[in-house]
Formats: sequence, C-alpha cells, structure tokens
Amino acid sequence: MKTRNILNNIAIGLLFMAPVSTFAQSEWTVTDAQKKVTNPIAFSDQSVNEGKTIYLANCKSCHGDPTKNNGLSLVPKPTDFGLQAFLDLNSDGSIFQKMTEGRATMPTYAAILTEDQRWNVVNYIRSFDANFTPSA
Repeated sequence: MKTRNILNNIAIGLLFMAPVSTFAQSEWTVTDAQKKVTNPIAFSDQSVNEGKTIYLANCKSCHGDPTKNNGLSLVPKPTDFGLQAFLDLNSDGSIFQKMTEGRATMPTYAAILTEDQRWNVVNYIRSFDANFTPSA
C-alpha cells in the first residue's frame, strides 16, 4: 500500500511538472508590432537611475545583478539582462512587453509598475548594451 501511494504521488508530480517544463523550454515570443514599439522615455542618466532604483526593488531578487549571472535557480532561469546576446535579440518593445505580460514564474508588472516606470527599467537594462546608441 505504501509503495502504491509513493507511485501515485510521483505520477501526480510528473503530471504537474510536464506542462511547466514544456512551457519553460518554449521560446518567449512577442508580436512584430510589439517588437517595433519604441521607448517614449528618452534615454538619459535620470531615466537610467530611476530604472535602476525600480529594478533593484522589483527585479533583482530573481534576475540578480546584470552581467553577474547570479539570478535565482528557477525554471525557466531568470534572464541576466546584462548579457549582450539577450540585448542583441530583444528590442525595447520586446523587453517592455515581456515585463508587462510576464509568464511562468515571472509576474506581470502591468498592475505593479506604471508604463513610465517599465520604460525606465528598459532604459536601465539597455544601459548594459555595448551596441546601443541613444537617439539624439
């Protein structure tokens, strides 16, 4: 009887894990229209500093310090926003949309942060991009 209960618990656990692991392995996509959305907040020291403050209060606990790859061990693993590969693959609109919608272990920030706050975080993240040139 005890063996049967253990096997049942394992089976139930696997049922719950399967969708999470499948979802975790899928690509996090945004629409072409969302990718093309431009940041309405000018890239500036003030915006980057505001974004950093917001990041430290809301994002660092999971994502860790940008460029340090010290985020939490979650599934999926939170992105290190200081990685150039991430910055090259994601437009400002993509980063904003992912932050807005969330998925899996990442909460939605639509009701937590204002749009301006989310755009300031995008500017903070973009400040780690060696290939970024702010528009004049």
